[in-house]
Amino acid sequence: MYGSHGRRHRAVAAVAVLACLQVLALSLPAWADTLAGPHGPHGPVSPPEGAGAVIRGLVLVTTSIAAGVAMLQPVAGPPGRHGRTLAHAAAVTAAAGQFTVIVAGGAWLVTMALATATLALPTMLSRPRPAAATAVLITIVLAAYGLFTAARDGTTGVSGAVRGGAAPDTGFQAAVTPGAAVHGADLGLGLGLAVVHGLAATVWAGAAVYLATAAPADRRALARRLTPPVLVSAAALAVSGALWAFLDGVRLDRGVWSAFGALLIVKTVAAAGCVVALSVFLGGAGNRRGAARSPAILLACAVVAGTALTVVPRPAPPPVPGVPLLGDVTVAGHRLPVLVAPARPGWNLVHIGADQASAGTDPARLTPATAQPGTRYTWARIWLPAGRSPLWIGLRGAVAELPVDTGDGGAGGPDLRGPDGPECAHVALGRAVAGVGAPLRSCPADRLTAADAADLRAMVRFVAARGVRVIGLAGDPSPRGTRAAAEVRAEAGRQRLTVVAPGAARTPVIVVSGWAVADRVVRDVGTGRVAALGTYLAPWLLSAPLLGPSAGQLIALRFHPGDPRGLSYAAALNLRFPGEPATAAGYHGWSGEPGSQAPPRLYAASTLSVPGHAQPGGASGGHDGHGGHGGGRWLPGGTITPITGPLAPGPLPRHP
Repeated sequence: MYGSHGRRHRAVAAVAVLACLQVLALSLPAWADTLAGPHGPHGPVSPPEGAGAVIRGLVLVTTSIAAGVAMLQPVAGPPGRHGRTLAHAAAVTAAAGQFTVIVAGGAWLVTMALATATLALPTMLSRPRPAAATAVLITIVLAAYGLFTAARDGTTGVSGAVRGGAAPDTGFQAAVTPGAAVHGADLGLGLGLAVVHGLAATVWAGAAVYLATAAPADRRALARRLTPPVLVSAAALAVSGALWAFLDGVRLDRGVWSAFGALLIVKTVAAAGCVVALSVFLGGAGNRRGAARSPAILLACAVVAGTALTVVPRPAPPPVPGVPLLGDVTVAGHRLPVLVAPARPGWNLVHIGADQASAGTDPARLTPATAQPGTRYTWARIWLPAGRSPLWIGLRGAVAELPVDTGDGGAGGPDLRGPDGPECAHVALGRAVAGVGAPLRSCPADRLTAADAADLRAMVRFVAARGVRVIGLAGDPSPRGTRAAAEVRAEAGRQRLTVVAPGAARTPVIVVSGWAVADRVVRDVGTGRVAALGTYLAPWLLSAPLLGPSAGQLIALRFHPGDPRGLSYAAALNLRFPGEPATAAGYHGWSGEPGSQAPPRLYAASTLSVPGHAQPGGASGGHDGHGGHGGGRWLPGGTITPITGPLAPGPLPRHP
């Protein structure tokens, strides 16, 4: 008998050593990057996606085991020798996984505190109450940290590292929060669900260890002591898990048959089966060896299924009828963000975060998506029927389905088929990044705002003050472009300036068109085809593809793109649509503010040209789903700097 116990002791120790070695081996990419320098030339590097999933699973299970044993000790008494050994091994393995997170560039302060506390748990088992309190604190901190990271990144689990590669996945976002994202739920409710679910799961893990390692003669009495916490945690798991599943978009008619839904069913059945088996065992049918072990086996199945849920992609939340959709698909091995606007019956603009992509309602007849002037990545015009329908996205011969819902056949949205369609779609993109589910009813090019008109007049007065007598003017036939050109001409007349077409003379060129005409003008000026003394861009032309060409761009703005609020939008956009340039239209849609009361200033755009590297002014600049260079900034590889103080906007014009 003692020989059998010694073999089990050595087996547990061997498993712990192998788990630690596996964690360290899987973290070699991060180690290599750290040894190459301070995060190397490309910033912190996380382990590969598959390795990261294994590390997350190990951290989840081992932390739950170590904390669960300590948490249940006041109820179940001190664990046996094998239970204590398993708790020690779990704590060491969890600390190794948490240390990997630090090497990979995670939040080192929180992670180091968690690793230290987890390592200390087995040594505190001689003091049950402090050990239990520490275990509860570890679980709460882990749940809160995971939830707030998920709320910041808009995701948890594997997709956290894929969404634009912003901050490396810490490995904890998926550890205790059962949902893929908060999906607009109140953060307080989300925190409560995460804490309840994490504590309940930890109790189950500890109960499984106690039942599996207890001596056969003690198992029935131990099961009786564990029944109350197991039943309470079962109810907590059921309620919190059901609410999280609902937030994750799992319904009886969708999501339940996905891999995530199947694992959720397995976890639920295993948890319910554990309660039944425990009741049968306590009722006197536990004389057989199998009946005594079945509660522990079912507990282990529930824990394994719960662990797998943290690394399996969650079903996407259902589309809101008639509201522009920002989703993503995985096709040809790449995760591609997709924007559908206005998401109403009829013609829709589909923006795909990749080059050489295609879209359509028939997977056998897809429409190629093409680059549009002044934008990045590709766009396709697709006719969508009323109601729910599949939208197919193609890349390199592979296709993937994205469910869309255009609502009923009522009033349609704006027509985005023209050259101003991408700018209007960016308003919808900004709202989607902010989590605002509002229909798209109008476009920026439909009208000229009073603030933009005042900024144009101030810009003309600035040019006149520099002694210039002739200016070039580039517009377009949109309502905004027509009104803006009239404003510029009127102010030029008041300043006694002559207005000519671009290229007619070497003059400053004021651009009041949409993105398409502006893209052509700045490229012509940048290549020398049009002689100009710089280009003055209207406020709505703030976009990296229009600022990239070397055309001496100056732009009138009422907000600083480098301020915290501007940088927050650029970073949030990069998380949801990696590599997509931040624009004025998207920023106003995200902030909910069509304009600012601050006076305008002139900003200069400058880029650093490096031979052999793509410039931010590229019309497409896509990377087939790999994200863009310098994502999360307004002008990758360059700066947008104020060069004037506040400009006097002057009196508002009198419009009939």
